[in-house]
Amino acid sequence: MEDHEELAQFIAGNLADSYHVLTAENGKKALEITLEKMPNLILSDVAMSEMDGFEFCKAVKADVNINHIPIIMLTAKADSESKLEGLSFGANDYIVKPFSIDELKLRVENLLNLQNRQYEYFQKNFFATRIKYC
Repeated sequence: MEDHEELAQFIAGNLADSYHVLTAENGKKALEITLEKMPNLILSDVAMSEMDGFEFCKAVKADVNINHIPIIMLTAKADSESKLEGLSFGANDYIVKPFSIDELKLRVENLLNLQNRQYEYFQKNFFATRIKYC
Protein backbone atom coordinates (compact mmCIF):
# COMPACT_ATOMS: atom_id res chain seq x y z
CA MET A 1 0.00 0.00 0.00
CA GLU A 2 1.43 3.31 -1.04
CA ASP A 3 -0.31 6.67 -1.15
CA HIS A 4 1.39 7.77 -4.38
CA GLU A 5 0.08 5.72 -7.31
CA GLU A 6 3.29 5.99 -9.39
CA LEU A 7 5.50 4.86 -6.51
CA ALA A 8 3.07 2.01 -5.73
CA GLN A 9 3.26 0.83 -9.33
CA PHE A 10 7.06 1.14 -9.32
CA ILE A 11 7.39 -0.95 -6.14
CA ALA A 12 4.85 -3.55 -7.28
CA GLY A 13 6.50 -3.78 -10.70
CA ASN A 14 9.92 -4.35 -9.19
CA LEU A 15 8.68 -7.00 -6.77
CA ALA A 16 6.36 -8.77 -9.23
CA ASP A 17 9.30 -10.56 -10.88
CA SER A 18 9.87 -12.53 -7.67
CA TYR A 19 6.61 -12.32 -5.74
CA HIS A 20 2.85 -12.35 -6.19
CA VAL A 21 1.96 -8.73 -5.38
CA LEU A 22 -1.41 -7.46 -4.17
CA THR A 23 -2.12 -3.73 -3.90
CA ALA A 24 -4.68 -1.61 -2.09
CA GLU A 25 -5.63 2.03 -2.55
CA ASN A 26 -6.02 2.75 1.18
CA GLY A 27 -5.57 1.26 4.64
CA LYS A 28 -9.14 -0.02 5.04
CA LYS A 29 -9.00 -1.89 1.74
CA ALA A 30 -5.56 -3.24 2.66
CA LEU A 31 -6.93 -4.65 5.91
CA GLU A 32 -9.75 -6.37 4.01
CA ILE A 33 -7.27 -7.87 1.52
CA THR A 34 -4.96 -8.96 4.34
CA LEU A 35 -7.77 -10.80 6.13
CA GLU A 36 -8.96 -12.43 2.90
CA LYS A 37 -5.67 -13.30 1.18
CA MET A 38 -3.28 -13.80 4.15
CA PRO A 39 -0.14 -12.39 2.50
CA ASN A 40 3.33 -13.48 3.63
CA LEU A 41 4.51 -9.89 4.05
CA ILE A 42 3.04 -6.39 3.99
CA LEU A 43 4.59 -3.18 2.69
CA SER A 44 2.67 -0.17 3.95
CA ASP A 45 3.05 3.54 3.53
CA VAL A 46 2.46 5.61 6.67
CA ALA A 47 0.47 8.30 4.83
CA MET A 48 -2.72 6.71 3.50
CA SER A 49 -6.36 7.69 3.29
CA GLU A 50 -9.16 6.21 5.39
CA MET A 51 -6.69 4.43 7.71
CA ASP A 52 -3.07 5.55 7.99
CA GLY A 53 -0.18 3.11 8.09
CA PHE A 54 0.20 3.32 11.87
CA GLU A 55 -3.49 2.51 12.39
CA PHE A 56 -3.25 -0.27 9.80
CA CYS A 57 -0.19 -1.77 11.49
CA LYS A 58 -1.89 -1.57 14.88
CA ALA A 59 -5.01 -3.31 13.48
CA VAL A 60 -2.98 -6.11 11.87
CA LYS A 61 -0.92 -6.73 15.00
CA ALA A 62 -4.06 -6.77 17.19
CA ASP A 63 -5.72 -9.53 15.14
CA VAL A 64 -4.60 -13.02 16.18
CA ASN A 65 -5.36 -14.35 12.69
CA ILE A 66 -2.91 -12.05 10.91
CA ASN A 67 -0.56 -10.65 13.57
CA HIS A 68 2.24 -13.00 12.47
CA ILE A 69 2.56 -11.26 9.09
CA PRO A 70 5.69 -9.08 8.94
CA ILE A 71 5.15 -5.41 8.07
CA ILE A 72 7.62 -3.02 6.46
CA MET A 73 6.60 0.63 6.84
CA LEU A 74 7.54 3.05 4.05
CA THR A 75 7.53 6.74 4.86
CA ALA A 76 8.99 10.16 4.26
CA LYS A 77 8.96 10.70 8.04
CA ALA A 78 12.64 10.25 8.89
CA ASP A 79 12.62 11.58 12.45
CA SER A 80 13.33 9.21 15.34
CA GLU A 81 9.94 9.80 16.92
CA SER A 82 8.09 8.59 13.80
CA LYS A 83 10.35 5.54 13.49
CA LEU A 84 9.79 4.65 17.13
CA GLU A 85 6.04 5.12 16.69
CA GLY A 86 5.94 2.75 13.72
CA LEU A 87 8.07 0.16 15.46
CA SER A 88 6.01 0.46 18.66
CA PHE A 89 2.91 -0.62 16.71
CA GLY A 90 4.72 -3.82 15.72
CA ALA A 91 6.27 -2.94 12.37
CA ASN A 92 9.18 -5.25 11.60
CA ASP A 93 11.08 -2.67 9.60
CA TYR A 94 10.88 1.04 8.81
CA ILE A 95 12.27 2.38 5.53
CA VAL A 96 12.57 6.11 4.87
CA LYS A 97 11.89 7.54 1.41
CA PRO A 98 13.67 7.97 -0.86
CA PHE A 99 15.05 4.44 -0.67
CA SER A 100 16.94 2.08 -2.91
CA ILE A 101 14.73 -0.54 -4.57
CA ASP A 102 17.62 -3.00 -4.14
CA GLU A 103 17.63 -2.34 -0.40
CA LEU A 104 13.87 -2.85 -0.26
CA LYS A 105 14.18 -6.14 -2.15
CA LEU A 106 16.85 -7.37 0.27
CA ARG A 107 14.80 -6.41 3.32
CA VAL A 108 11.75 -8.21 1.88
CA GLU A 109 13.84 -11.27 1.06
CA ASN A 110 15.43 -11.30 4.53
CA LEU A 111 12.07 -11.10 6.32
CA LEU A 112 10.56 -13.83 4.15
CA ASN A 113 13.61 -16.06 4.67
CA LEU A 114 13.37 -15.55 8.43
CA GLN A 115 9.67 -16.39 8.33
CA ASN A 116 10.39 -19.58 6.35
CA ARG A 117 13.16 -20.65 8.76
CA GLN A 118 10.85 -20.11 11.73
CA TYR A 119 8.09 -22.10 10.05
CA GLU A 120 10.49 -24.98 9.32
CA TYR A 121 11.85 -24.92 12.86
CA PHE A 122 8.44 -25.00 14.50
CA GLN A 123 7.13 -27.61 12.08
CA LYS A 124 10.14 -29.86 12.69
CA ASN A 125 10.01 -29.47 16.47
CA PHE A 126 6.23 -29.74 16.71
CA PHE A 127 6.15 -32.99 14.74
CA ALA A 128 9.17 -34.40 16.60
CA THR A 129 7.48 -33.68 19.95
CA ARG A 130 4.19 -35.13 18.75
CA ILE A 131 5.79 -38.35 17.53
CA LYS A 132 7.54 -38.87 20.89
CA TYR A 133 4.33 -38.53 22.88
CA CYS A 134 1.86 -40.32 20.62
